[in-house]
Amino acid sequence: NVGELVIATEDKSHAVYKGIDLTGINSLKVNGFVMEGTTVGGRLEVHLGSADGPMIGSGEIKKPGAVVFPISATSGMKDLYMVFRNENAGGKPLFAITEITFQ
Repeated sequence: NVGELVIATEDKSHAVYKGIDLTGINSLKVNGFVMEGTTVGGRLEVHLGSADGPMIGSGEIKKPGAVVFPISATSGMKDLYMVFRNENAGGKPLFAITEITFQ
């Protein structure tokens, strides 16, 4: 009973969140979900404007639970691209995100 999920199905897949106000935000808390034998874990990268735009932060999601990581100071409304990375995933899903908190 986890509600909605964003699932990283492969390396370099991504999700976009449009028009996020990053004024005063300097970290993200991400609740990730990794299931042994089903997902392989990986890295969540946060990019501005496009999936290969400037990266403002990243965090490793290797086990269930919350990960807090800093993001570069940015202000104003931005489109955020959450890029899911694991070059060694071998075609397996990486992880799922259940919640993102802007801090």
